[in-house]
Amino acid sequence: MSLIEIAVREGFEIRRHGTGQIVIGVDVSPLFYASQAVFNNRSHANAGQNPELRALFFRLTWLSRSGAIVVLVFDGPGRPGEKRNRHVRTIPHWLTRLFKELALAFGFYCHTAPGEAEAELAYLNSVQAVDIVYTADSDIFVFGATQIMRSVPDSQNHDNVEIYTADMLSRQSDGALYSPAGFLLYAILNGGDYDPAGFPGCGSVLASALASGPLAAPLFSAVLSRTRDDLLVFLKEWRADLQDELANNRSGKLGRKYPALAARLPENFPDPDVLRLYCFPVTSRSNGGVPASASTWLLPRVPDTARLASLCERHFGWRQNLVPRFISNVWDGHLIRHLMKLAILNSADPNAPVIRSISRASKKITSPSAFPSYRVNISMPSLVSDAVSAISDPDDNSNQIRGVSTLTTMAVWVPEPIMRAVANAVVAKYESSHPNVTFPVPSNYFPVLEEDFEVMASF
Repeated sequence: MSLIEIAVREGFEIRRHGTGQIVIGVDVSPLFYASQAVFNNRSHANAGQNPELRALFFRLTWLSRSGAIVVLVFDGPGRPGEKRNRHVRTIPHWLTRLFKELALAFGFYCHTAPGEAEAELAYLNSVQAVDIVYTADSDIFVFGATQIMRSVPDSQNHDNVEIYTADMLSRQSDGALYSPAGFLLYAILNGGDYDPAGFPGCGSVLASALASGPLAAPLFSAVLSRTRDDLLVFLKEWRADLQDELANNRSGKLGRKYPALAARLPENFPDPDVLRLYCFPVTSRSNGGVPASASTWLLPRVPDTARLASLCERHFGWRQNLVPRFISNVWDGHLIRHLMKLAILNSADPNAPVIRSISRASKKITSPSAFPSYRVNISMPSLVSDAVSAISDPDDNSNQIRGVSTLTTMAVWVPEPIMRAVANAVVAKYESSHPNVTFPVPSNYFPVLEEDFEVMASF
């Protein structure tokens, strides 16, 4: 799916949250890991200044281009001390402070979870403080997330995302597997963050079959409702049921019997503390509910060009080529978000972008339900002056900063619904002068997010 199409169809067109913007919660830890993994077997020698931070910068430009409100969630002090058999450091990741500076300059929000960011995002998603979670970690459904989004691996089109919703998964033929109870049993059998070994010998196929069977729901209910001592008593009986299922395939879901595996079932499996880590993670729910700062997350913001320019000069060494880089990567998202804000607020803005003309129209998103986009010539001189002022040396000539003297307008692809809302006359003029440029009527769009409601009122 297209992230831009989701943001426009389920945010802008229905005036979601009153701002016309969807709220994406982002798990920062996988981003940190991915930005460093690129250099596991490569030298930094030819990678330029701060390559990990620069990779994160470009991830922020992609999120900005979608027009969404973005909440970046960081791991907090209460996260478990061990994960995947590795000791978890309690001090913040070395990229945290620098990344927060960039994120705030992009007009995004930052939130430090009480414990693990992944569990916090699942909670925030379950109460719709964020509409969807962007993460690469599948364990998040165990914690109760309802909608997650992932980048499509190896896709040349970075706007393409994969969407998974709890409702969609529950309607599969083996829907029980995709319930919270099913996710929990699958995680402890096949291995997860808190016990990567799982049940040795039980692979993903068998774990899926067991998780979709009759053993998942009683286990989940017991973990939620019993004390640790009572849970130990329950697990003794439940373990016998698991052995019986493996040995005899009484549910008929396993495909065959596994008597040898049943005989090897450890007497201490599953670990009650691991079960409780999954079912009772440290989140804002543990601390009384949604954080007070969440009430500000629905306020739309645009990037701070001067702050971004200063950060990019300092951390990436961008000066001579900063303006062209911002034209290519930063200001398209800035202008789209500014136009969305103008359309929703419907008020005068002395710093508003000036829409000059439309030069082209194209179906940039390939889905049948998508709208066309317009290549719009937009002027916003304050962006250039803010960037140049932030990085100029008083003793130097600002014309030496490449791209400044020749820049008059920027060409930005803007989705049709946004253009019609802010400059319908410009669209009409383009259409009248290009009668042969037509597009098929979009097919019905099927929403992937839950219905919007005023969740902030319940905070």
